[in-house]
Order: sequence, then C-alpha cells, then structure tokens
Amino acid sequence: MNTLFKKFEIKEVLKKDDHASVYLAHHIYLDKDIILKVLSTDKIENDPKVERFKREAKLLAKLDHPSIIKVLDFGTEDQKFYISFEYFKSENLRTVINGKTLTTEQKENLSFQLLQALYVAHKNGIIHRDIKPENILIGSNLNLKLGDFGLALAKNENFATSQYSVVGTPCYMSPEQMQGESLDFTSDLFSAGVVIYELFTEKNPLLGNDVNQTINNVINFDEEIFEIDKSDIPENLKSILRNVLRKEKSERNIDWENLQFETGETEEVKPNKKVNFRIYITLAAISLIVAFVIVFIMNDNPKEQLVEEPPNTFIDSSTAQNDIPSDDNNDSLQKTITQVDQENSFEENKNNIKNSAENKIETIVPKIQKGSGSLSLVCFPWADVYINNQKIDTTPLTTELETGTYLVKLVHPDYPIYTKSIKINDNEMTNIQVNLDTLFGYLNCRIFPWGEVFIDNQSKGNTPFSEPLRLNPGMYQLKIRNPEFDDYNTVLEISKNDTFNFEFNFKEYFDAQKNNWNRN
Repeated sequence: MNTLFKKFEIKEVLKKDDHASVYLAHHIYLDKDIILKVLSTDKIENDPKVERFKREAKLLAKLDHPSIIKVLDFGTEDQKFYISFEYFKSENLRTVINGKTLTTEQKENLSFQLLQALYVAHKNGIIHRDIKPENILIGSNLNLKLGDFGLALAKNENFATSQYSVVGTPCYMSPEQMQGESLDFTSDLFSAGVVIYELFTEKNPLLGNDVNQTINNVINFDEEIFEIDKSDIPENLKSILRNVLRKEKSERNIDWENLQFETGETEEVKPNKKVNFRIYITLAAISLIVAFVIVFIMNDNPKEQLVEEPPNTFIDSSTAQNDIPSDDNNDSLQKTITQVDQENSFEENKNNIKNSAENKIETIVPKIQKGSGSLSLVCFPWADVYINNQKIDTTPLTTELETGTYLVKLVHPDYPIYTKSIKINDNEMTNIQVNLDTLFGYLNCRIFPWGEVFIDNQSKGNTPFSEPLRLNPGMYQLKIRNPEFDDYNTVLEISKNDTFNFEFNFKEYFDAQKNNWNRN
C-alpha cells in the first residue's frame, strides 16, 4: 500500500489533477480513516492556489463545530503541502437533491444546520465564498457538515477588485461577489439562500443556459425570480429567504437569536444578544442624558457659543459682487477666467502680438466637446483590460469613455486572448460579460485501468482527472502511457467551447491487436 508523508496509507484516489490530489487514507498513528488533501508546489510556487491551500488549513483550525468538517493536521514535505480532515461517510447535497426523497421536516433540518455552520464561521470572522451543494456533505443520519474552505477568507484579509477576487461558482454567487467587490458575511447568506431554495424546489433560478447567461442573471439580480411565496417552503424559512435573497447586501439580515432558538443551538455557541441589547440601551440612555445637559447649558449661556448665527444668511446675487473684499496688490477677483487667461497669455507673449492674439481667440472660442458613455466589463475569472492596446485596469471594470469605436482586449495568463470591437454611444452604458472558459476546448479522458496523459509530449498527469483538460482550439498529439503496456498514440482536434470525450482501455486494445496479428 502506498504511503505518503510517512504516516498516511492511501486507500483510494478520490480526485486528482495536475497539482492537487484528494485521497481516502488511513492515518497510521491515529489508526483511523481520514481525508487527505495534497498540493504539489514544484511547478506553482507563486500560484494563488498555494496561498489558498495554506489559508484553508489556517482558517479551519479555528473552527470546531459538528456542522463543519474538522481539520486534523497540516504539514509539508519537500515541495508538497497536505491537510488531513476527519473522514465523514457521506454524499454531497447535490446527490441528495437529485436522488433522495426528503420530507419537508428533513429539508428544514438540513437548512438550519447549514445556517448554523455559517453562523459559527462568521462568528470566527471567516467568509466561505463558495457555498454550493457540492461543498455540503450529508451523512446517513442526515447530519450536515460544511466543507471545502479552499476559497475562504478571514474578514481582515478581504479585498476588492483584485485579479483573484472573482472566485466561486457563478450560479451561487452574490451580485457583489460576481463583480469583484469587497465581501462580507452577507455574501455567504445570499449563497446559502440560493442553496436552501434549491433544496426545496429543485430549481436554481440563477442558472442560465450557459455561463454568460448565468453571470447576467446574477449581476442583474431580480428578487422576483425566486418565487418564495408560491413554494411549499415552511413559513419560518420563507421569512429567512426573503431577508437574504436581496440584491443590496445592506438589506440582507438574519434574526440570529430566533434562529438559534429554532435550531436548538447550545448555550456555548448561542449569541448572547439579550445581554448586549441591555448594554446598548443603557449606553444610549446615558448618551441622551449627557446630550440633554449639554444642550441645556449652552442655551443657558449664549455668550459661550462659539459661532453666532448671522442675522441674514441669504445672499442676493444682484448685490453679491459688492460684498466681495478686494486686494490692491492683486487683480480683482471679479474678473472672469477668460480674462485672466488672456492677460497671462499676453504677458508670456508680449514680444509677439500675433501669437498673443491667436491665444486670445483660442481662449474665447470654446472647443466642441464630444459626448460620452460608460463601459461596464465583467470577466470570469478575471482579466487585464486593454482598450486600443493601452492597459486600463483589471476586471471587473466600469469606466467612462468618449463616444466612438474601441478595440477591447482581455488578457489572462492562463487563457487565450479575447478581443472585441465595441461602440460607445452618448449617455449609454455598454455592458460586456465574458466567460474565458468558453474560449477553450476540453478533453475528457477515461483511461482503463489508468494512464499518464501527454499532450504534445507534455505530461498532464495521471488519470482519473477531477475535470476535463482545458486546451486551446487546434490539433494535438495525444499519448497515453501505462508501464504495463505499450504507449498509445493518436492525433485529435479540439474545438472551441466543445468537449472531446476520449475513452481508452489498454487491455482491450492490445488484446484486439494481438488477435489481429494471430489471424494474419
């Protein structure tokens, strides 16, 4: 049995890609099964994945609650990092929604367990940023655990409009998360609201026919698309969903005190709202009394007031010029800007009357101003924005441009370059929403028993892959290698925004070849 980090016996490969792997393993010293997550950093030392991996371990170490997956250990060896988690025999909520019939009471119980997990995370200053059914684990007894804190942020680490800020799963993102704005706990509440609605109705109204439509649905969020009142969701949850499924984050809230009463949370994690409420009332009362005394003293001693109200604060525009003080050593402040410009031009060019006259004319005659419009650009995951080959900023971006035609270019180091010609009209907003994933084609490999995949002689790792390989459109040489068989080589064509499904069985292929040779 393969052993990693001298203490984990690998039992099963759950996920694997170029840099990260997830295993079901046995912890030798603890004598228990665990989930082992491994990140190889030999080729991605400065990649944001490394920081996210470290952050996940650090943040989860703060959390200890039955509804949150528990981290057991974190370490590094050579160029590999690992996190070990408790093994929770379960299936994710997506599988439960698609394959199980739950009663209303069971769905309600799961909903409150999810909200309870979020309350604990938020109480510890952690924003999850990727609440979705796939990251919510459900045990056989319907115990829920929130997992995958790989995109989580501590509140004091939050940032806005950076190249790594638009992360998450589009159809569960809040509008502000999709646009790369600064996030707080209310973003998680929005995502949880979408999940709970889907749990009861088996629909996600934000999910479009493609990613671009989904992004548009989130950015232009319409609260009416969630038909909360028409659903069979219990009234207590309807009230919560109405409060969290709001476009404006300032309008989202949960009455945590009543929520904890409904979920039966223990006193250890229940917010002590009543005590704080009394303190606030007491402080407010004291503040009012102090303010009343100060006002009373000031009114009783008018001479001590620092500012005396002038008897007449209205200024008549017809007489205002006479009230402006003058200065003998300077030109009158009542000269127009045009006159000042003309005099300065004359002083600078007093030896050239012709130039002075031309400058005077230019000052007097105003230039014709072009109209202007706005450009709003959202790109998933992110990109540097070039307008007419000049770098402007990083998405998401809203900027004002003069009317006219422009060439917009989006550049991301891991994606093909996106270009588009746009026209800016006067007093109009031009919206561009781009999903860079659609610029790629995809290769989905199913190799039996397994194989190392080479694309144009470059290794892409061993199957099974957690997701299809992402490739630029074009022709590629594909090689599949397994040490027990001869290499298999072929050529394939990858098309834009399309998936090439490649399935290969080493034993069947070479057995068939052997039979053909025997016949010949």
